Amino acid sequence: MDGKPYIRHAKNEARYVARQAEHARAHPDADFEFEIIGRAKPGTQLDRMEEFYIREGGGPTNLSNPNGGLANMRPDE
Repeated sequence: MDGKPYIRHAKNEARYVARQAEHARAHPDADFEFEIIGRAKPGTQLDRMEEFYIREGGGPTNLSNPNGGLANMRPDE
């Protein structure tokens, strides 16, 4: 892990808690901090909010954006 933020949506509180457990199992030695940065209705509204925060965070770090500010890829990639 490179320490860059990772933006991802969860459709409800139960999924948010489950995602944290999944990350902990997949990366047992990592130290994660989870933060709710916004709320929206599941579907298009939630997807658009996620995309907004990904772009605002500097975008994903990938071959076309090597200096991106986030550890994740945009949902459309």
